[in-house]
Amino acid sequence: MSSSYQPGEKRQSQQGGASSEPLRDADNNDEEIQDEQARINVQKWKQSPYAVGYGDADWNQEVNCCKYCCTSTANNSDQPHNFACNQITSCFCPCAGRIGNMVVLYENSSTEPPEPVVMVGPYWPFMCCVTYPIIIGVLTLTAIFRIPYMHWGLVAVWIALSVALLLSLACVACRNPGILKRTEEERDDWIWNDQALSFRPSEAKYDRDCNCVIEGFDHTCPWTGTGIGKGNIRAFYCFICLVPLCLIFNVVLLTLPIFSL
Repeated sequence: MSSSYQPGEKRQSQQGGASSEPLRDADNNDEEIQDEQARINVQKWKQSPYAVGYGDADWNQEVNCCKYCCTSTANNSDQPHNFACNQITSCFCPCAGRIGNMVVLYENSSTEPPEPVVMVGPYWPFMCCVTYPIIIGVLTLTAIFRIPYMHWGLVAVWIALSVALLLSLACVACRNPGILKRTEEERDDWIWNDQALSFRPSEAKYDRDCNCVIEGFDHTCPWTGTGIGKGNIRAFYCFICLVPLCLIFNVVLLTLPIFSL
């Protein structure tokens, strides 16, 4: 008699094969779900009233995208620079509206299509966790160690500059930078944009970070968390002028002896 137990081996292999079949079925179901979701995303992308690039239809899908990218070993060179910020948005603002990679917090539903009124850009976590804390930290130091000893005229100037700085940053960060509405009809001097499936004027540019076409696009500013364009460029100029002015003013106040104030 042979010492090997072939029936047991056969039975074990059959059990192993049976256990692997549900795994294959689960993988097939995941692929079917991803394919179906991709078709929905393409449909919503083409039906969007705004000149946006292809992407997930809502923020909840970013969680699934994150799991896929984390488990993939391939080097994805097409992964956007603001991928991590998108994951934060999907966790903290899953029900917020979405135009490209812009987060819509409030929109005017009386217009067609609904006009975004309050929105933040793809780098809003950097703006909230870095820019605002730096500004508020410097202002807090001045308020604690110098304001009680300052002349009322200097206090009034300090308050005015501080409020103007905070408001200008809010106007830049929370305003529509000028997202272009999709235009499929050719116009004079307009250029076709493949990413957004829309014609655009020459001064409008497609921004990969914001994933949309912005009129009068200048650049994407991580410090303000959003793209800079026609809708917020004036507030941005005010902000960049107030930053050095307020910084110098607060540094001077903090370094001068108290008796000289």
